[in-house]
Amino acid sequence: MDVSEGMTEHAARARAQVAEGARRLYERRLVVATAGNVSVRVPDSNLLAITPSGVPYGGMTASDVALVRLPDGVQVDGAWAPSSELPLHRAIYAGRSDVFAIVHTHSRYATMLGITGRPLKPVHYAYGLLGDPVRTAPYVRYGTAALAEATLAALGTNGAVLLQNHGAVTVGGNLEGAFERAEMLEWLAELQIGAEALGPPLVLSEAEMAEARAALSGYGPEKRPGMTRAWHAGSGSWCR
Repeated sequence: MDVSEGMTEHAARARAQVAEGARRLYERRLVVATAGNVSVRVPDSNLLAITPSGVPYGGMTASDVALVRLPDGVQVDGAWAPSSELPLHRAIYAGRSDVFAIVHTHSRYATMLGITGRPLKPVHYAYGLLGDPVRTAPYVRYGTAALAEATLAALGTNGAVLLQNHGAVTVGGNLEGAFERAEMLEWLAELQIGAEALGPPLVLSEAEMAEARAALSGYGPEKRPGMTRAWHAGSGSWCR
């Protein structure tokens, strides 16, 4: 393990942000125990910072976070082994140059949709923040290259994907964007399941969603004035 690769300011800040993200996952009940994971692409490097395997998220610190080389998956720093879903994160970063952060959840309502094989429907215009449409990747065992490939294929150019009998993945140009999509996905799934308990929900048409997407094109943390995709040393946050 070449620790020197992980001793840059960008890498240190990325590890701190992943630790904060893990605590946020736990506090917002988007995961159960240590299920789910968070990663950030380290700017100006071939590294990613990712939550470790089997470490409680509620008290995670930056030193717990694994630092891994993107091309070969070799760990270069961190007290614990990286998440078992490392192949999934590496595949998405390799296939999507616009993605700088990934959030993988086992949130209740999004997972319910994946378990029942029911698609997420455009029952609210906020669906436009996630994809066109949000697809479901077929079931493949966790931690495998096959799951990574299936997830990337189903994700396409979208911001979210459901995983059959597993959970969900959201991506963003920064970690705040990926988290907002994770929370929006869970809210929309809960909204849809609740509405279906009352009766068939009204679903927005393709034309209505196209109009909503156009209106939403400048919305979100990745589009706010002054944001960049690089790590902003002063604010300690990812920006676009």
